[in-house]
Amino acid sequence: MKKILLLVAFAVASIAANAQSYVGGGINFSKQGDNFSFGIAPEIGTALNEKWGVGLAFNFAKQKNVDPTFAINPYVRYQALQVNRWNIFVDGGVFFSRANAADPTLGGDPTNEFGLNVAPGVAYNLTDKISIVAKAGNLLSLNFSKPGDDLCMNFMANTNNNFSFGGLTFGFYFNF
Repeated sequence: MKKILLLVAFAVASIAANAQSYVGGGINFSKQGDNFSFGIAPEIGTALNEKWGVGLAFNFAKQKNVDPTFAINPYVRYQALQVNRWNIFVDGGVFFSRANAADPTLGGDPTNEFGLNVAPGVAYNLTDKISIVAKAGNLLSLNFSKPGDDLCMNFMANTNNNFSFGGLTFGFYFNF
């Protein structure tokens, strides 16, 4: 665990030393069936060149009557289009999440989930230093979860027939 924390601290220091970095985050919402979730999502990242970047996002989410969920999501960002002050991008990464389940559907056991995800987003640059960002939840994801002693694998493309979405995040970045 100490090695992981040291690696994260080193990554944060490396990103902060780069002149084309950002820090920020937002709030997010998701709904799957009757389950509504609200979360806070801090984020850091850096541009490698005009099209590619890397970042690290965290998420602290809470549902009614369920213990909070913590997730970490390192990603690679591809900036697909830039028009004036608008940037359209796609994030692809891996994630790990942990929920200490008070959810009766999970039998009271903690749930660990990891997987791959692809999520689109758009940013509007108010100034050279401040951007407003909106990101959709996972457009595609491959999830492996372990509630209790069972290992589950799910592939999800958000094309559900009922009202359900993987989440929306609204926030801002401070660019330096």
